[in-house]
Amino acid sequence: MDLSALAFAGLSALAWLHSKNPVVLADLTKNMGQGVSNAVGQVFGRTLTEAQVRNLAQSTVSTYFPRVDPNMLVAMASIESSFRADAIRYEPQVDDGSTGLMQTLVGTAHWLWEQMGARAFGEPTPQSLLDPAQSMYFGAAYVNWLRTYGGKARSEEWIVRAYNGGPGWEGRAGAVTQTANHWAKYQAARGRFG
Repeated sequence: MDLSALAFAGLSALAWLHSKNPVVLADLTKNMGQGVSNAVGQVFGRTLTEAQVRNLAQSTVSTYFPRVDPNMLVAMASIESSFRADAIRYEPQVDDGSTGLMQTLVGTAHWLWEQMGARAFGEPTPQSLLDPAQSMYFGAAYVNWLRTYGGKARSEEWIVRAYNGGPGWEGRAGAVTQTANHWAKYQAARGRFG
């Protein structure tokens, strides 16, 4: 992997986050390496174990989204963030940031909260999405919404590809290839994690 490209991507994510809320960036950098504390006071390391992610997925699904497969969420967290609660990636094509364990776009989480009634937690922010429980919740809420997008039952493949490329991925140039690569990664992760 080209380390200069990786460093640039990391700096771009931090610059985006700073532009949205300079205090959040200061709080995050001050606490780097100390773990991530969630809304109920649990402290996680920056990288969660498979068992921690599985427990979060099962708890989220059983409490809020019983029609979502928790194994799907575990596999998605694996490919989205490598189980890192502190993962942040700037997405220049949409001028937003994928944040936390499930790499949910901040704008998508806010839309789910504001318009779709996903209000088990407070209004999502870049910082709150670093809480593994909140990230899992908003990721699961998005998967739940995608399951019946457009009034149709959707396949697992369609949901995973839409989670990566947006629900209009089928009609966008480049998105078919991008989401096909994402689907292949997901299938490999699903084989490992169930």
